[in-house]
This record gives sequence, structure tokens and C-alpha cells, in this order.
Amino acid sequence: MPNAIRASTASAPSWSRAAIIGLAAMVGVSAVVRGAAMGNSLWLDEVWTLRNIAELKSASGIFTQFLNDNNHPLASLWMYVARDTTADWLHRLPAWLAGIACVWLAGEIGRAQFRRVRPAAPSAGSDAAGLIAAALVASAYMLTVYFSEARGYGPMLAGALLAILALLRDPDGETWRWPILYWFACALGLLAHATVVNVMAGGAAWSLVRAVGGAAKPGAWLRALRWHAVPMTGAAIYYAAFLRHLGIGGGPETTALAVVGEAVSFTVGLPAHLALTAAAIIALITGLGWLWPRSRELAALYFVTVVAAPLATIMFSRFSLLFPRYLILSCAGALLVGGIFLALLWRRNRLAAVAIVALVIAGQTPSTLELLRHGRGDFRAVLRHLASGTRTPEISVCSDHDNRTLPLIQRYAPSTLTGRPIRYVPGNSPRRHAARWLLVADVGDTTPGPEARDAAGNTFTLEASLPHAPLSGSGWLIYRDRTFPDP
Repeated sequence: MPNAIRASTASAPSWSRAAIIGLAAMVGVSAVVRGAAMGNSLWLDEVWTLRNIAELKSASGIFTQFLNDNNHPLASLWMYVARDTTADWLHRLPAWLAGIACVWLAGEIGRAQFRRVRPAAPSAGSDAAGLIAAALVASAYMLTVYFSEARGYGPMLAGALLAILALLRDPDGETWRWPILYWFACALGLLAHATVVNVMAGGAAWSLVRAVGGAAKPGAWLRALRWHAVPMTGAAIYYAAFLRHLGIGGGPETTALAVVGEAVSFTVGLPAHLALTAAAIIALITGLGWLWPRSRELAALYFVTVVAAPLATIMFSRFSLLFPRYLILSCAGALLVGGIFLALLWRRNRLAAVAIVALVIAGQTPSTLELLRHGRGDFRAVLRHLASGTRTPEISVCSDHDNRTLPLIQRYAPSTLTGRPIRYVPGNSPRRHAARWLLVADVGDTTPGPEARDAAGNTFTLEASLPHAPLSGSGWLIYRDRTFPDP
């Protein structure tokens, strides 16, 4: 069987014309949807990165001065190049391009891994496997968010999927071409975001299983070294020189179980319920168990990448705050595993397989529509509300968190208020009737009340609540001082 697998991998037929059209349609639709999501306002983390970059004298400062975990160097380098533009979508362009690449990569991975599990299957089966994998990756809301955001998660995922594809293309590492591509993919992913080390650990598990397996060729250990010595050494140097110096930013504290539940929900379109989360995890582990005797290296790759490495990171990392985005690689890997079983189901019952994929896509649709409508919190809409509710030329505003609000005002007030003056009252200088408006950022840990008070004891009444889509950004609660003196 191993020889048959190797032969089938090397001589796998190309996509059929109909499958190519289907894959191109998925790439196109996902590009349009994620392109539309690029157009809404930047949220705090993106603006905060731009603000830090503006203080740098050269691009090298990204690695020597901007030492915060909000710094994703590959994204930061691009934002440094485009730092003077007011076009929000331009800062998000690398993530969007990475999303296009990932849909195609998912299709190629889906075909290649299916042929490892079913080497004698007709080409129509591998085409279906590729299309199913591409559809799952194209529609997942979890991925849509970060393929339209100026952060490193999208490019990191593109590097991770490219690394997986390189392993599948040349499982024995008999040439230098694919290991070198693997090195490049790991370097790309590492510069984008450090969570790519999960797939590097999974790749090492892949090579280890092949080296100790009964069908291992002579020199398997040397070929494993060819794959992993360079990227592992590079990762160690990168950690010592840069990663270990990063400070940790703030954010709401969330339990690991709640974070996993959110990640599962926004990946497969299920409600974030404990029982459904547990069922999804059990299904994944069961599927990897089924996969083990059929392709041990593939099972090892996904078990380490999706489960073991993220779990070890959660348990031992000094980064104590946990967010669903840190599990984006696990989510993508789980979709690829699910694609194998849906492709097997497709061979037996095409209607059932199509129905499940359609349900997964339908489950993502409400969140995707919310992202297109509300974005990550439309701060331009906040400023327009303040302007329409202020009869005097000057708009005066304070907030519950200077560092959250002031950078957004500085970015969007000039273009939104078209020259109208706005005065921000910082929290460390409270006084009676200093500001007409109070802004409160709703990042998921805020319970809006009908009234709010600032540090000086001024009472503000809730006037509007502007929502945001899940996972990134913040909504805004707009309060007005009803006793604010008008001239």
C-alpha cells in the first residue's frame, strides 16, 4: 500500500475542466466577500499598529522598537510601506491576497490527501475532495474575518497550508524542490505570526512517523533533517532575537473553553454551545483515529498541528490572554480533516455530502452578513452621530479608555468631520461639563446601562449603540450629557 500511495501521489491526474471552473468560482466568490469586508473601518488593533509604526524612523524598528505582541512583522512591514495612505483596504491587502491563495491551496491539499487515503479512487473522487476542502475554507467565518484584516493571521495561514502541500507533494523528500518550498512557507508563516510553529511541529511529526515506519526508505532520517533543520534553526534564532522580547497587550480575559467554543462555532457554523463544542472535538479525534492506520503520517501531522501543539501552547505559553484567533490554524486544519470524510461520504451519498457542506456554509452566512454590515465597529458612523447631535461648531467628547478611543478619533476625524473641530477630553483631567459626549467601547465585556458617569461625576444618558461583528473590533455605546451647557 505505501508504494501505491507514493506512485499515486507522483502520478496524480490534474484537475478536470469542470473542477477547475468550480474551484475558480469558489476563489472568486470568497475574494468578493472578503474584499467587501476590507472596506469597513480599521479597528483599534490595526490603528494602534499604524500609530506605533508612524513613530519608527526606519522599517528595522519593527524588529527592534515595536516590541509588542500586536506587532505581526510581515503585516507591520507592509503597513510601514503604506503608512501614509488613508485607504483602509490597502493595509488589509496582504491578508486578502492570502485568503485567495488559501482557497486554492485548500483545494490542492484536499485532492492530495484524499489520494493518500484512497489511492485507487478515480480522479473524480479527488476532484470532489479538493472542491469540498476549498468550499469549507472559502466559507468559514473565522477565516473570512482574518483574511480581511490588517494582521498577520491570514498570511501565516497561507504559509502553513503551503507547508502542508509541500509535504504532500514529496512525502519522502526525494528532491530538494519541495523541502526548499517548505522552508520558504515556514519563514513566511513565522514572519506573519508565530502560531505557524504548530504546523512546523506537525511537519516534524509527519517526518518522524515516516522515518520509523515499516515502509521507510534508507536515509529517511537524513531526509527528515533536510526538511526540518533549516526552519527549526531559523525559528529558534527568531525566538531568541525577537519573539521573547515582545510585551503582552491587554484585552478581556476569557476561559479556554469559551475560546475553543467560539472558534468551533465560527468555523463550522454551529452555535457556541458546550455540548456541540464537545461533539465537534470528539468527532475530530475520532476521525484522526480512523485516519491513523490508513495514513499514519497524515494523522500525525493533523493531530499535532490541530490538537497537541496548540494545547501545549495554551498550557505553557507566557501569553496568558487567549483569543479565538490564536486557534485559526487549528480551525483550518480541522476543516481539511473534515474534508477527507465529506469526500468519502460523497462517494457513497452525494446528496448527503452536498447537504452537509451547504449547512456549514449556511451556518456561516449570518455572521458573514453581520461583518459586511457592521464591520469591526464603524467609527466613522460614531463620529457622524456626534456631529449630527452637536449644534455648536466644536464637538467635545471623552471616553472610558483614552488609548482605545483617541487613536481612532485621530485617524478618522479629519476625513469624516471635514474640518469641523473636535476636542477630546482625556480621562486624567476630569471637570464638570467638560464634554458633551461619552464614548464607551464594547469589546464583549461591557453591559450597557441607561446612564454612565465620568471621573468628574458628570452623568451621561445612553443615546445610541452601534454594534460590531464577532471576533474582532468593538461596538460603541454613545452617551450624551443632557445638562451640557449650550451657548
